[in-house]
Amino acid sequence: MASSAPAIIFLTACWKRNYKKYGDFGYMLGMLEAGHMGQNILLAVTALDLNACPLRGFVDETVSRILDIDAAIEQPVYAIALG
Repeated sequence: MASSAPAIIFLTACWKRNYKKYGDFGYMLGMLEAGHMGQNILLAVTALDLNACPLRGFVDETVSRILDIDAAIEQPVYAIALG
């Protein structure tokens, strides 16, 4: 589905911010938050009678390059294909 999807939503995390405030627990909180945001996106898409599919994997380096983000600061953690 990803290769033919008209749009893909990527959620990213800035770990330095989380670790600064929460220490190692910041990783778990960041992943939980990504999951909550992903679920809300899926619920909204369903309410609009559209299709979406969470993607189980992607190549971090490729996504970071496409999104023009510095992998040392920000990292993609979740992807949802729309269409």
